[in-house]
Amino acid sequence: MYWTIAKKEFLSNLLNFRFVAGFILCFLLATLSAWIVTADYAERIANYSDAAQRHEEQLKDAKVFSEVKVTLDKRPEPLGLFCVGVTRYCHSQYILIKDGGEYHECRFF
Repeated sequence: MYWTIAKKEFLSNLLNFRFVAGFILCFLLATLSAWIVTADYAERIANYSDAAQRHEEQLKDAKVFSEVKVTLDKRPEPLGLFCVGVTRYCHSQYILIKDGGEYHECRFF
């Protein structure tokens, strides 16, 4: 008896307009959010590839050791899609500059 009452209530709520409209809205928002985050990640990967290639060419073009400026590029994390708020503000490039006999680290976004 309880099973038939629960089944009736479940089916009536499942076929309710509010439930269907809420489900469709949540599905559309989740899909749109995933699409936006994926596009942002693809842009960050493209920026990383361009910067890494540019810095590699700068190292090849250096004729004298004093012209060498080492730039380390950090590749975006593959699971950074799930924590966009954190990874967006982390450093993506590190520059090592030789001053006298010591190396100093400069951080850039």
